[in-house]
Amino acid sequence: MKKISVIVPCYNVENLIDRCVKSLVEQSLGMEQMELIFVDDASTDRTMEHLVQWEHKYPDDILVIHCDENGKQGTARNIGMQNSSGKYIGFVDADDYVEPDMFECLTETADRENCEVVCGLYQREWEDGSLVEKPVYREDAGRREEIITIEDRKRFLKKGLTGGVWSSIYRRDFIMQNELWFPEHICYEDNYWGAVRSFVVKSYYIVNKVFYHYVVNRHSTIVQRDSTVHFDRLKIELMKLDKYAEMGVMSEFHDEIEAGFINMFYLNSLHMFFDRFTVLPYDMIYFVKDTVLHTFPDYDKNPLLKELSPLAQSLLEVMQYEWDKDIVDEIARQYREICDEVDRKRAQEEI
Repeated sequence: MKKISVIVPCYNVENLIDRCVKSLVEQSLGMEQMELIFVDDASTDRTMEHLVQWEHKYPDDILVIHCDENGKQGTARNIGMQNSSGKYIGFVDADDYVEPDMFECLTETADRENCEVVCGLYQREWEDGSLVEKPVYREDAGRREEIITIEDRKRFLKKGLTGGVWSSIYRRDFIMQNELWFPEHICYEDNYWGAVRSFVVKSYYIVNKVFYHYVVNRHSTIVQRDSTVHFDRLKIELMKLDKYAEMGVMSEFHDEIEAGFINMFYLNSLHMFFDRFTVLPYDMIYFVKDTVLHTFPDYDKNPLLKELSPLAQSLLEVMQYEWDKDIVDEIARQYREICDEVDRKRAQEEI
């Protein structure tokens, strides 16, 4: 059995995939310990040709799977997991790359500490390699953490793990026993998977070292302007609530779930609407506001929301009022002005 299966969903990345694969085949762990699974999600460019060339070069260690229909990243990752055999599973996005010692360090740590999940740090960078923002180092790094009691889980939900699904490795039996599958045919699938993961993980370890390079692609799904694909994030948040109900955790973790929902469904969605839409999608904005008020009418009593930024607090306060297009336009205008000022101050501090 291979030490780790690394799953890479690929879609129209002919100009980027070689960098990603090169960073994987040159891992210090050694290819004899790795199973690289590339799932081509019905690419329309030459991505598949590049993958086949790599598979021919490493026939015993690289598996390329081609999909006839595009199912988005969740489908590709699920296919990869179904075909995996390693003790651990890791995920890498095709437009990103990793440090040479990433999987050696993370798997050695997982073996030594007997953890379900081991995380490394990541940095977000532009395509030219310049930093978008500095890595965030963790105070709880360098030691095995266990989640045993309800209070342990509450503290964990507040701080979470570092990075996305791609900056960590997971014991394969942990994934399979908890049936951690990604939603398919929908974007923002990792928001769902990471949230469910947080309610089932019992042991983890964070290594305070940057291993993963998250490359901000100006043409990627999450930064597209005026795209209805962003509405998928709302569907994902509602799917999470259904899953929490199914898992029976809504009562014990009400405040944590409520705060997380309002942050992602309301605050983050408003930021997305105000930042990425030339013409505001008023109907969706009304839907977001009304859904929060219907689902969590007593949100203002949640102590966790008191810890949010002043800007977030202001958005929570105006949710109680009746909204029309003029009010939404004014909220968006003031929000953008504040964000622009924050960006200017941050840029001055970095000079």
